[in-house]
Formats: sequence, structure tokens, C-alpha cells
Amino acid sequence: KNEQKEELTQTATAEHIFYCKHKESKAMGYLIEESKEFVILAGSELRSGIRPSLQPSLVGKRAQFIAEQCDTIGGRSILRANYAASSPSIAGALILGRNTNGWTKWKDAEGKTLDQVYRKK
Repeated sequence: KNEQKEELTQTATAEHIFYCKHKESKAMGYLIEESKEFVILAGSELRSGIRPSLQPSLVGKRAQFIAEQCDTIGGRSILRANYAASSPSIAGALILGRNTNGWTKWKDAEGKTLDQVYRKK
């Protein structure tokens, strides 16, 4: 457990970290700029359930993601290891259980969106 925490800390200090927060969820991650994949960091907490706006193709994908990648602790789904989603928006949908624009939903500690940091340089 300490090794995982140490690895997470090293990763977090090496990358520009972004946050996706909602009443029921708290997630951290970073963009792999070359591939535009978005890595959700271990320990991120997912919102429970799904919302009607979640596109049907992601409903099963999110259920499988939770079953394979998360531990349930106190009724909450917690990501057990870093996970690379194919895009920031897919990462946001996995966390929030609804469609979202990941380029504007993920924000850094200063409140800047992924879009502001990576697209509007």
C-alpha cells in the first residue's frame, strides 16, 4: 500500500494534475499530451449511479470499468490503480456517470481547464 501511495505521489509531482469534482466524486488525473489519453489516478472516487445523459455506449463500459478497476469502500467506488481513458471526456464520463466535455470539466489547482492549459497555449 505504501508503494502504491509513493508511486502515486511521484506521478502526481511529475505531471500537471487536473481535478474533476462533484458532490459525490473527487478525481485527479493528467493528460498524456501526445496521445490525448487522460490518466485517472488511483484513489479517485466515482459518482454513484448514472444520469440519463450518459450515452448508451458508455453505460456498459462504465459498469465494466467499475467492476474491473474499482474497489467498493463504504458504498463508494474507488479506483484501485491509475487508468488511461481514451480521452478527457471519456474519463469525465467514467467519473461522473454522465456525458461531459472533459476539456472544460477537468481543472487544475488554479481553476484552469485542460482546454486553457493545452489548447490555448
